[in-house]
Amino acid sequence: LSVSYYLAKNGFNVVRFDCTNHVGESDGEMVNTTLRGFKEDLTSTLDYIEQTFGTHRVGIVSSSLAKRVAIKAATEDKRIALIVGLVGIVDLRGTLQAVYRKDMIGECLEGKRWGVTDVLGFEVSGRFLETAIADRYHDLETTKEDMKKLNIPVVFLVAENDAWVRLDQVKVVVESTKSSLAKMLVIPEALHRLEENPRSTRIALRQIVTSCLKYLQYISTNIDAVKEPSLRE
Repeated sequence: LSVSYYLAKNGFNVVRFDCTNHVGESDGEMVNTTLRGFKEDLTSTLDYIEQTFGTHRVGIVSSSLAKRVAIKAATEDKRIALIVGLVGIVDLRGTLQAVYRKDMIGECLEGKRWGVTDVLGFEVSGRFLETAIADRYHDLETTKEDMKKLNIPVVFLVAENDAWVRLDQVKVVVESTKSSLAKMLVIPEALHRLEENPRSTRIALRQIVTSCLKYLQYISTNIDAVKEPSLRE
C-alpha cells in the first residue's frame, strides 16, 4: 500500500492486487500457492487493465519472489514495459539454502518429494518446489536465461545487508541482460525486510518513484524531488 500511495501521489495510476492462494483478500489457500499461479494472476491483471482502461504499456513494481515472477512474465507478455523490483530474489535455490541451511531444490531435483513444508515463512505443498523447477524459476541460471530475453528497463533495488539475496548474484543477473537498461541500486544499511528500517523504506519508496518517472514518463528527477503522501491522506 505504501508503494501505491507514493506512486499515486506522484501522478501514476496504480492497480494493486493480491495473488490467489496467498495472503490478502483473494480466494484460495496458502498451501496451494505456486509461482505458476503468481504469473497467471499477474497476466490476468494485465488483461483487466487493458480491457478496462485500454492501456497496453504497464510498469510492474514487485518485491521478493514476485520480482522473479515479473521477470518470467515479461519474457512472454510485451505489455510489460518496466520492472522495478524491491529486494527481488534472483536465486530461489540459494535463498532457500541461506534460510534453511539445506538444499531443498537440490533434493527435489534428486527425486525427493516434499509434503507441506515451510517456504520463506509460509506453509506450502510440495508442488511449490516441483512447479518452480518445471517452469524454470528455481536457480540463478534460469533467472539469467530469462533476463537475456528482455529488452526493457529492469531495476533491482537491493538491500545492502540482505541475508537472503547476495548482491554479487544480482550484479551477475544485471550483467547477463542484453539491455543496457538493467540497473542495480543499493539501499544502504537495509535488510531483506525493509520495514525494519524506516529510513531504508523511505529511500526505497523514493527510488521506486524516480525509476517509474524515468522509464514510464521519461522524466528524470532525484529522490529529494519525490512527493510524499501524508499519513492523513
